Amino acid sequence: KPKEIRKCQRRIDLEKIVSITISTTSQEFAIHIPEEYDYRYKSGYKDRIASVLAELYKRKEGKKLAINKIQQDSMLAVTVTKDVARLQTREQRLRRYQELIGKDQYEDEQNELYSSQSKMTKL
Repeated sequence: KPKEIRKCQRRIDLEKIVSITISTTSQEFAIHIPEEYDYRYKSGYKDRIASVLAELYKRKEGKKLAINKIQQDSMLAVTVTKDVARLQTREQRLRRYQELIGKDQYEDEQNELYSSQSKMTKL
C-alpha cells in the first residue's frame, strides 16, 4: 500500500515486542505488542524479517524472541486490534503477555525481577 517505500510508516520499540506469529499458508505475519496492539503485515520475506527481528532482539534484550508458526491464512484470529486493545483491562493484557511468551519464560522473568529487587533492598 505505501506509495513511497523509502519512507518509514511505523516505528515499533524493539523492547515492546513479545513475539511474532507467522502463517505457514500465506504471506502474513503478526508482531505482538501486549502493551499496545498487534501489527499485521504481509510479505514474501516474512521468515527473513522474523529472523532479523529475533537476532536484533537477542542482541538488545539478551533473550530469545518467541516466533510461533500457525497454519492459517489470516492473522485476524491471533491478533488484537487497536479497538480491542483500548477495551482490555490490565489483567487481560498481563494474561495475554503470559500466553505470548510462554509460561516458562514468564516465570524466568518473574524470578529475575524478584532477585534483582531483593539485591536492591540489601544495598
